[in-house]
Amino acid sequence: MCGIAGVVGPGADAEALERALTRLWHRGPDDGRVSAGEGYAIGYRRLAIRAVGARADQGRQPFRSHCGRVTLYGVGEVYNVGELARPTDPVAPAGGDIGTLLAVYLREGIAGLAAVRGEFALVIRDERDGSTILARDTAGIKPLFHSVREGRLHFASEVKGLAALGVPLAADPASLAAYLRFNYPVPPRTFYDGVSCVPPGTALVWRDGTLREVPFATLEQLAGRLAGRPAPEHREVAEALRASVTARLAGDVPLGFHLSGGVDSSLVCALAGRAGAPAYTMSYDTAPDAGEGDAVWAARVAAEQRMTHRTLGRTEEDALAEVDRYIGVLDSPVMSPGALTPYFVAQAARRDEVPVLLAGQGSDEVFLGYRRHEQAAGARPADLAGIASNVDADDLHTVAPAWREAFTAADREITALAGPAADLPPLAAFQLLYLRSFLQELLRIEDHAHMARSVENRPPFLDTDVLGAGLLLTAHQGEAALGKPALHKILSELGSVAAQRGGKQQMAVTMEHAGRWARAVLTAPEALDVLDLCDRDALRGLLAAPTTRRQDRLLWALANLVRWSTVSGVALT
Repeated sequence: MCGIAGVVGPGADAEALERALTRLWHRGPDDGRVSAGEGYAIGYRRLAIRAVGARADQGRQPFRSHCGRVTLYGVGEVYNVGELARPTDPVAPAGGDIGTLLAVYLREGIAGLAAVRGEFALVIRDERDGSTILARDTAGIKPLFHSVREGRLHFASEVKGLAALGVPLAADPASLAAYLRFNYPVPPRTFYDGVSCVPPGTALVWRDGTLREVPFATLEQLAGRLAGRPAPEHREVAEALRASVTARLAGDVPLGFHLSGGVDSSLVCALAGRAGAPAYTMSYDTAPDAGEGDAVWAARVAAEQRMTHRTLGRTEEDALAEVDRYIGVLDSPVMSPGALTPYFVAQAARRDEVPVLLAGQGSDEVFLGYRRHEQAAGARPADLAGIASNVDADDLHTVAPAWREAFTAADREITALAGPAADLPPLAAFQLLYLRSFLQELLRIEDHAHMARSVENRPPFLDTDVLGAGLLLTAHQGEAALGKPALHKILSELGSVAAQRGGKQQMAVTMEHAGRWARAVLTAPEALDVLDLCDRDALRGLLAAPTTRRQDRLLWALANLVRWSTVSGVALT
C-alpha cells in the first residue's frame, strides 16, 4: 500500500508536496517519487507488497503512457490483472497491478475502472485534455481526501498530507454534530471544513478550475446492475468469498490475520488455509469476560488451521493512555473504544515484519450482522436515522441546546444516504445507509491505524462480488438474511470449531472504562472552555449523574472532541 498527494493549479508548490510526502512516509517507507511541472506537483510513497527485490521496477511509480502525456499514481491492490491486462497495453514500465489501472483508463476511459476488482485510490494526470482525475474503489477501502483552495485542487491519502500542502484546517460544525449523534461525519464530509473524501466508486475530474463527479462503480450502480437477478445459491456465495480470500493472499511478503474467533475472521482464516501464518488476537485483560472470550476461541481456530497464534494483552488503562497518540494518527476524534484495537494489532504485525493483514471488516454491513439491522427490518423510513444513531437526540439537545438544528440536519443527511425510501424496503435501505456511512469511517480508521505502522489491511468481505451477493440476499430473503446465516453455514461446512460459538464479545475496551476516562477528561479545568458548543450547567449535570452506558457513549464522544481539539490545535467553534 502507498500514499499519494498532490496539488494541481496555478502556483502548485513542489516543496510543499515534499513536506506532504514526508508526513505520509509511514504509508510507504520503501520508495517515493515526485512529478512536477507548470501547474502541478504529484507524488507518492510506496509500501512494497508485490514486485519487490529484483522486480521492484515493475511496481515503481508513476506509470506513464508510451506517449508520455498520461501519468498515474495509485495505492491499493488489483486482483484481476489477468482479466484486465493486454499484451499491447501502452504503459511503461510493464507489470505492476496498479499500472493496469492506467492501461484500462487508456483503453476505455473512466468507465473502464468499473471492471476492476480490488481496492484502490488513484490520481491520473491526462495532459491530452488538461484534466486531473481522482478515483476510488466501489467499497471505498482506500481513502483519498481533497480540497479546492485559491483555484487549486489539493489531494492526499490523509488529511495531515493536505495540511502539509498548505490547506488550512478548521472544524466543520456539521460533522461535529454528526459525530456526536452517529460517531462519524456524513460522507463526503470530513471533520474539516472544506475537506471532503472522494466518494467511493466515483471519479472527480478537475479541469479548467472546476471539479466534476463521474460515478463509474458506486454501490447504487452495483445495486442497479443486480436488479432482477435471482437470489444467489449458497454455493455461489461460498465461491465468491473463497475467491475473494484467495485473491487477497497475493503478494511477495509475509501476511497474517486479525483473528477474533468470531464467524467473520474465523471464516477468512479457514478459507485462506495458510498454515504457519501469524494470527493476532487482542485481549484487554481487565475487561470482564462472560465465559470463554475471544482469546480462547481464537486460539482454537488458530490451532485447527495450524496458524501461529499471538494474543496481544493490554490493560484498558494502558490502551486509553494511547488515545492522544491515536488521534494524531487518525486526524480525528476516535469513533469508539473498539477503534483502538486495529492500531495495536498492526503494531504487533509490523514488529513481526508482517506488512499485510487480512480481517473480517465489512461482513456485518454486507450480511446484516448488527442488531440495528433487526430494528430496521420493520421500521419506517423516518426512523432509520434514529436506529443508526449512537447517542439519543434528547440527550444531545439537553447538553447542546444551541445545536438542535445541527443535529436535526445530521439526521436528514444520514437518512438521504439510505436512498429513495419509496424504492427500497426499510431493511435494504438501512443496509445501503450503513455501507455508505458508518462503513466509510470504519474503513478510514482501519486504513490509518494499519498504515501508521506501514501495514496493509485487506478486507475480503468487501470484494465487489461478495458485496453483490450480500445485496442480493437482502433483496430476496429480507429478514431471513438477518444475522449472517449464509456465513454461519459456510463456516459449519468447513468444519471449523468457531461454528460452535454462540455469541461474541467485542474485542474492545469496555464502555465502563471508556466512560471513566471520559469523565476524567471532561472534569479537567480547560475542558469546558474547549466545549463552547455545550451548555456548561447541563454538562456538569451529566457528569454528576449516575453512570449509565447511554451517558458514557455521549461522554466518550465529548471527551474525544476535547482531546482532538487540544492535539490538533483545531478549535471546535
